[in-house]
Amino acid sequence: MRIIQVLNALDFGDGVSNDIINKYHLLKDLGYETAIYSKWVDDNCVDYYNYIENLKTSPDDIIIHHYSGRSHVSEVIAENRCIKVLIYHNITPPDFFAPDSVSYTECIEGLKEIKKISEQYDFFAGVSQFNIENLMQLGINGKMDVLPILVGFEKLKPYKQKRIEREKTEKVNFLFVGRIAPNKKQEDVIDIFNYYYCNINANCKLTFVGNYSWQEQYYNAIKEHLSSLRCCNNVEFTGKVSDEELYNYYADADIYVCMSEHEGFCIPLLESMYCGIPTIAYDSCAVKSTMGGAGVLISNKQPEKIAKLCHAILTRKELYNSITEKQKLWTDTFSKDKMGEKLISLIKKWSKGNINE
Repeated sequence: MRIIQVLNALDFGDGVSNDIINKYHLLKDLGYETAIYSKWVDDNCVDYYNYIENLKTSPDDIIIHHYSGRSHVSEVIAENRCIKVLIYHNITPPDFFAPDSVSYTECIEGLKEIKKISEQYDFFAGVSQFNIENLMQLGINGKMDVLPILVGFEKLKPYKQKRIEREKTEKVNFLFVGRIAPNKKQEDVIDIFNYYYCNINANCKLTFVGNYSWQEQYYNAIKEHLSSLRCCNNVEFTGKVSDEELYNYYADADIYVCMSEHEGFCIPLLESMYCGIPTIAYDSCAVKSTMGGAGVLISNKQPEKIAKLCHAILTRKELYNSITEKQKLWTDTFSKDKMGEKLISLIKKWSKGNINE
């Protein structure tokens, strides 16, 4: 029996691809024979790559299809006779995009397709309970479980320590990690930061780490909005960065602010909390379950109040310590060992007992 993970494109720095690669290593550590198949691959990921057209399975193999948009591998999956699992990473609601945009069309097509192809799968999983509920809302019925994303905390550990040991300064570094996209609501983070800059502490910086090339219209609108604000020279957009660069941004951050209005999981929340950064997020979609009662969940977007909350967290040691300690306890529940236990349990279920232990 092999555990075969399948997706459209194995990409560098992509959340779904990172999850797949992390699970690949975990499966190997657990003693399973495993492989990754995709149609496309980034040069940085070729060591994990097998071309999807070469996929041939045995009846007791398990295909795990990671679905996050219109599939270019579903036909090959349909041709193979084995156990099939669809893991849903979510599709952004089309309404966040302009009706004449490519993103709008792709989201519409993805939502239509998943309903069409769902009958070929034996099991379903979502990376969050929110995603499971989304599948049911789409009219998809079947055996469903939650299998969270496996976050690479091991790689972050040295940078977590670096953050602890760094020299403290008066400057306050705000951080948000994620692609520049309408559902991420980067403009709301900017408004919070601008109030903080203008009314609390001008010795501060806001960094957006994430690709902005695929949403040029939205990115330009944000930049135009920012140009009218006093904080404009203290805001940086890095674009897509390497893992090492990303981890260094976590190491330098003082507070993490997320105002996204659609998330199927939101990996950076866990990365931020693991690194000991006080993490504030808007209560939307899967955010609440990902944060699990840790961090600070916001139900109303009021820039003044959120900026003052950031200041209180950063200046009141007892409050700061209380938040970061709860975050540490929560991220421990996503440890590699606990995820391994969950994965073994699901593989036993999916394999219907046909497994050599």
